[in-house]
Amino acid sequence: MTYLRNYLLIGLFPLFTFVIACSPSILPPLQSDVPPAKEKWNDVTFEQLSQGYKLYTTKCGKCHYLHKPDKFSEGKWREGIEMVQDKAKIDSLQKELIIRYLLISKETHSYLKDK
Repeated sequence: MTYLRNYLLIGLFPLFTFVIACSPSILPPLQSDVPPAKEKWNDVTFEQLSQGYKLYTTKCGKCHYLHKPDKFSEGKWREGIEMVQDKAKIDSLQKELIIRYLLISKETHSYLKDK
């Protein structure tokens, strides 16, 4: 039993290290994201963008590495999140928060900027 446990630890450690090292670094939204976001959605707040970021990193990052916001078009993001909504256990409001975070981060490139 100890052999199996050690084998799993030694065998899986490089895999986990690779996955973590190869995952893109996605930064949270900035206050400067709010004005351009309000041009798209007049009711958006910084807190909502932050919630979208947290949902994206926790719900989506649980099953796969995080894609950078500029990886897909708005239509592809909406389609992709719609497909995994049930599996990720997110409701419609959470889905919209994630999409808003991704779209405004894509537009402003804030996911790349350090605060």
